[in-house]
Order: sequence, then C-alpha cells, then structure tokens
Amino acid sequence: MTLDEIVEKYQRLQAKGLEDSPEGIALIGAFFDKAPQWLKSKAMLEAGKAGLFPKPYGHDDNGRAYYRLDDIAEHLGISVEEAEETVKKLSKNRPERSVIEVTPDTPIHRHH
Repeated sequence: MTLDEIVEKYQRLQAKGLEDSPEGIALIGAFFDKAPQWLKSKAMLEAGKAGLFPKPYGHDDNGRAYYRLDDIAEHLGISVEEAEETVKKLSKNRPERSVIEVTPDTPIHRHH
C-alpha cells in the first residue's frame, strides 16, 4: 500500500469514527513505516499541538523525547495496560523503535 492509500483509508475510517479501531491503529503504524522522516516529524508536531499525547517526560542528549506509560494513560483517560497495548500495536512492525518511546536506553534529562 502506498502512503497516499494509507492516508485515504485512514481518513475513511476517521469519517466513520473508527480511527481508534485495530485497523486504524495499524494504519498509523503503516504510515510511520512508509513516511519520510520530515513527514513523520511534521505529523508528531501536529499531534502534539492537537494535544494527542502528553508532554514528554524528558529528552536524551540528541533531543529525542521520551514518555512514561502512566503519563500517556492519564492523558488519554485509559489504563496503563491499555496504553501499553496501544504503544505495542503502534510499534508492532518497528521492533527497533517505538512510535512513542516509553523507556530510554540512554540517560534522559527530565522536564519539571
């Protein structure tokens, strides 16, 4: 599936209110698999502006944001288990990197 096809299919699901369905979540993962880095960055910036995820817990030395599962769960009004499952689904095809980083491999600088 091309990136355009992924976006069109997601928009059809969104129009039906099904963006949070397993298929919608899979399409988000497919989008991040196919999209160039500049588009991924823009999408994450827009999602942040729209309040779709909490503020980062901290950043590593390279500026990469890290999030805590309990912060994600609280922000979305779901359980920690549901947040963890959603993160797993979003990163299912990306074992080397999660869409939302939960635990860093490097020291992070906390935000206060």
